[in-house]
Amino acid sequence: MKKRVGILTLQFANNYGGFLQTFALFTSLKKLGYSPLIINRRYPLPNGIASMYLNFVDTFINGSFNKFRQRQFTSITEPIFSHESMKDVAKELDAVIVGSDQVWRLEYTKNIGFGYNMFLDFVPKEKKRISYAASFGTDKFEGNNEDISVVKDLLSTFSGISVRESSGVDLCSNLFNAHAEHVLDPTMLLKVEDYDTIIIPAEVSNINDKHFVVQYLLDPNPKRKTISTKIAKKYNGNLKNIYRASDTDFSIKKHIFPSSKHTFPSFSNWLWSIKNAQFVVTDSFHGVVFCILFNKQFVCIANTSRGVARMDSLLGMFGLRSRLIDELANEEKYLNLPLIDYNEVNTLIDFNREKSINFLINSLS
Repeated sequence: MKKRVGILTLQFANNYGGFLQTFALFTSLKKLGYSPLIINRRYPLPNGIASMYLNFVDTFINGSFNKFRQRQFTSITEPIFSHESMKDVAKELDAVIVGSDQVWRLEYTKNIGFGYNMFLDFVPKEKKRISYAASFGTDKFEGNNEDISVVKDLLSTFSGISVRESSGVDLCSNLFNAHAEHVLDPTMLLKVEDYDTIIIPAEVSNINDKHFVVQYLLDPNPKRKTISTKIAKKYNGNLKNIYRASDTDFSIKKHIFPSSKHTFPSFSNWLWSIKNAQFVVTDSFHGVVFCILFNKQFVCIANTSRGVARMDSLLGMFGLRSRLIDELANEEKYLNLPLIDYNEVNTLIDFNREKSINFLINSLS
């Protein structure tokens, strides 16, 4: 019988990277001969109008994410809202993996009602507890002394600890007295051909356009948009936005309901656009990941609100730190970047992919 392995991550947020890293770890475990199950941990919705609005958005507007979830998350629990229910699920599993993404950033987990679930406090001691490419989000732990003490005790029960950033290795060692390995984000465990299988041409907009620059900005302020526009002008290409169309916030008082704020391109369109772009401008960790996987020329704008340490670690792993710029950078900094030679980068991807897969195998055996 195949070993049953639970995956606990931040798959519920409407974010391309979050969904694709979940898909990638799920797919990788299946390839290794395991039976993965996504543990659908959710936070309680607020009461009243806010809850109605969020449910409406999730059901009727976020079609791209719902379609992907239905197609690719073929083994997933019902939404789980309590610690006790988490314990019930864990009893039926042989192992639980937490990761990837910013699962160890308390602002995104403990502080919204998950307690220490992301440190697998609900898993029976006789079951294997593993982290795969877990991220603290920043180079500092957001917890207090009590959090440090609890997390230290919990990590001592893990059969394998791995983190996504080099700074995470240091945090585990210095704060929690735990040995952690630095591994690839799950999305990089798969190869380009694995992503080609989920691209549906009919869902790609302007599929015949072969001359464009992609803009994938999670926080598209005027300075970042200006950088995108200038790079598109340099390449004489159309600027293709592959994130939501509107930045306007919902407001009852102002009678604003910007449906385009919650309307996202399909996953097919998102992946195809990065793969076929002349150049990509992004402030997203996973935007950078897919630029590297697809061997694209790109620039990454430092996004301090979401954590720069993870960008620096990823780019440093592949000798690409020169691609990280500040939004106030001089034009010369981003308009005259040398071309990336992907021969060496691809060799490093292959080496680290093998190392990361071996970590999974050894931790689960």
